[in-house]
Amino acid sequence: MQALVEKLEDLKVGLDNDKYIGVILQSLPPSYDLFIVNFYMNGLQKSINELINMLVQYEATTKKSTLSVLVREASTSKVKGKRAEHLKRKKGKAKVKVVIAAKDANNAPVAPVGMEKGKRKIGTQQQSRANDICAHCRERAHWKRDCRELPPKQGMFVFEVNMVLLICWARGRFSYFITFTNDHSWYGYVYLMRYKSKTFVRFKEFRIDVENQIGRKIKTLRLDQGGEYLSDEFLDYLKKNSIVTQWTPTPQLNGVTERRNRTLLDMVRSMMSFTELSLSFWGYALEMAARLLNIAPSKAVAQTPYQIWHDKPIFYKYLRAWGSPAYTKTLVGDKLDSRSSLCRFIDCPKETAGHYFYDPSEQKVFVSRYAVFLERGFPADTQRDELLLEESSEAP
Repeated sequence: MQALVEKLEDLKVGLDNDKYIGVILQSLPPSYDLFIVNFYMNGLQKSINELINMLVQYEATTKKSTLSVLVREASTSKVKGKRAEHLKRKKGKAKVKVVIAAKDANNAPVAPVGMEKGKRKIGTQQQSRANDICAHCRERAHWKRDCRELPPKQGMFVFEVNMVLLICWARGRFSYFITFTNDHSWYGYVYLMRYKSKTFVRFKEFRIDVENQIGRKIKTLRLDQGGEYLSDEFLDYLKKNSIVTQWTPTPQLNGVTERRNRTLLDMVRSMMSFTELSLSFWGYALEMAARLLNIAPSKAVAQTPYQIWHDKPIFYKYLRAWGSPAYTKTLVGDKLDSRSSLCRFIDCPKETAGHYFYDPSEQKVFVSRYAVFLERGFPADTQRDELLLEESSEAP
């Protein structure tokens, strides 16, 4: 091949180095297919002399290991009746088992990959996965079906459900909250409840919200064996809508929702400790914390949960420091009355534009679009108090 290249150069044929290498690789026999694949996959930039040296080394390594084929006839047992007559007709067509054993330079057998001595047999599938490249993200050590950056198929969603009881009552007489978390995107929904028996009602609201607003079907629910999920009405509804239930023996096995609930409560404690609001506002703080978790980056997913779930960009412009003071515009009053009142920001409504504010003087919550937030000195100007927000597993 080197002589052919030199002859082409003497004839002044205008071929560059890459074309010479392509001609050499195409002329190789099928035993060099593995070498050709590795050469193109690694994107090697070699000269012709370096390529020839690599081929010589590859040929030397392949000669050291010889493959011997061991053929063993399959053992047969005595069969009576019509089966025996059928086997007699097919006499001479016994099945054989082919085993390819590798040997080293000293003619000693070498254990195949994944079958080392003294260890459990492990197939080559696990090793090939560590070396393969994902066809979607072009990263190693996983396949396309296991890629976290791959968007989920329409309707293939698994949700983990968990419910938490708090001792302190929230505004609106709420003492429970239930979370629905998607396993793929880690996007979560939070619903407040007055009683544990409202679990089925909240699930129907959640299902309607997902199907009508997002346009996706709920396929699987992962639940613990709590009594709120074992009612006949709830189970009949799941069967009627072809929703598969995955029951876990303990709540700790719902790892995604358990960790999410713990994170939510930690965020609520931190938010409440920097404000002068009473503990009854933990419901608003909880909804705000769930919103922040959905739009915040996470190590578990490539993008934010909101981007994966809604498939659209995020806007952070409306976010404000929870519990921060703000002057809201007063629309009703006498001519000499103040046109603004000092309130506290507590949440962002879903139904309309604006923000939720709490007026301490009138002790009411209202929505306003016109406000001036005093976030520059917050929370440095507030006194931090000890917060006692406990979680309970029994009803108060």
